[in-house]
Amino acid sequence: KRGFAPLAATQMEADAVIEAFKGSARRLVGGTPTRPALREALPRYRFAHLATHGLYEATGDEHHPGLSSLLALAGANRPTRADTGTLTALEVAELDLSRMELAVLSACETALGDV
Repeated sequence: KRGFAPLAATQMEADAVIEAFKGSARRLVGGTPTRPALREALPRYRFAHLATHGLYEATGDEHHPGLSSLLALAGANRPTRADTGTLTALEVAELDLSRMELAVLSACETALGDV
């Protein structure tokens, strides 16, 4: 079982993003950024800034490489059948992000893994 500790700097990071966008940004914190909520929200926005735990798990040759990279969301420490609490790279790749102009991923294991 994985355990994700709170990230102390993400509150300051979120405050800085909100200030930079002069209050026109929407903040999902605490129990709000669930897997279903994020999958629904991302296709509607032009910009996204995600500050969370990132995880890379080598799964071997028999698995899709997009399943090796995960983002921890609300519920990651208490997964259920309805919400695993994580979002895989494969799930992100399958989203319609045609409106997205810029996405920032600020995670503890950003850019790790195999090319």
